[in-house]
Amino acid sequence: MPEDQTKSVPPEPLLQVIANLARFHREHEQFYAQAPLRQAGEVHARSRALKSLADRWSVTEVGEPVGNPFAGAADLNAPGLVAESGILFMEGEGEPVELQRLKRDVGEIADDCEQTGIWLAHAMEQAWGAVGILAAYPVLADLLGERHRIVANDWQSAGLLALVAHLLRRSVDLLDRVTFSPAALRA
Repeated sequence: MPEDQTKSVPPEPLLQVIANLARFHREHEQFYAQAPLRQAGEVHARSRALKSLADRWSVTEVGEPVGNPFAGAADLNAPGLVAESGILFMEGEGEPVELQRLKRDVGEIADDCEQTGIWLAHAMEQAWGAVGILAAYPVLADLLGERHRIVANDWQSAGLLALVAHLLRRSVDLLDRVTFSPAALRA
């Protein structure tokens, strides 16, 4: 085989690595293309619950506390929301445990997004360097383009995850500024 053709054909071990990366990284890219939509659905459900409460409180007259500390706070509970979200304001109680859980869950999603974003950005930085090796083999030009596209998409997902983490943490910080006890909300 002439020397110039030998240089353009990658060694077999490199071809095996490339085939493995192409298969698994394509699937990985598909996951990160879908994962934000699933998480957005989870966060949106929590957001709807908070918006329902805010809507309720903006149109309801402040009621007098019922003498029974185990009664539901009629002026604070949004109709239908208790069944959907479990958030139940009780007379004589503090912040509903469901709101505490909501804030904790959103914080955990933020932590997961941040950790995954950091890991994915680092992995794509490493992959970017590795993909450059393919440029030495013109026969792999089509693969070179696809690999760069996959790395770029995953790197973009990493950045999006970092942004989502910041936004979710800000929302939890703002929620932590609200005292959700019936007495405080009425005041």
